[in-house]
Amino acid sequence: MGRPEKFQPHEVIAALRDNYGLVYETAQQLRCDPHTVRRYIRTYASVRAEAKEQDARLADLGEKTLIECVLERQPWAVATLLKAKATDRGYGDKTRHEITGADGGPIRHEHRIDLAAYREYFQRLDAARDGPALPDRLGGAEPLDPPHADGHASALPDGYDP
Repeated sequence: MGRPEKFQPHEVIAALRDNYGLVYETAQQLRCDPHTVRRYIRTYASVRAEAKEQDARLADLGEKTLIECVLERQPWAVATLLKAKATDRGYGDKTRHEITGADGGPIRHEHRIDLAAYREYFQRLDAARDGPALPDRLGGAEPLDPPHADGHASALPDGYDP
């Protein structure tokens, strides 16, 4: 059995409330390590709920302060508010890029499969399964990769060009 807890959950909850859910400030008030506060948040549902509540409270306070600054027509506050709340009107940092094929059509993508290369690959696999050690049975070529559409694969013999 582990050592007894240093604090009761209600003590951590009260400290979180006093400090708007800020872990380091809460730890300083309780005179403990911030890891202890985080462990209480992970361990106790009531402490976790309070931490979440204080996060929301702090976000509300930040939004309220931002609105007050917008009402005072502070440019940084107006820009911040528009980036966050008016993205549907074209404000914000996100840019959307749409990529299309020729004349705005779909992008064409083709796969080329060289059946002869795969046949040779599987023959080499069969030989490798029944033969001596890997470098010897592959003629020194390793690893045993399947061929790629561009014809470059270590399992292909030297000079092979699809």
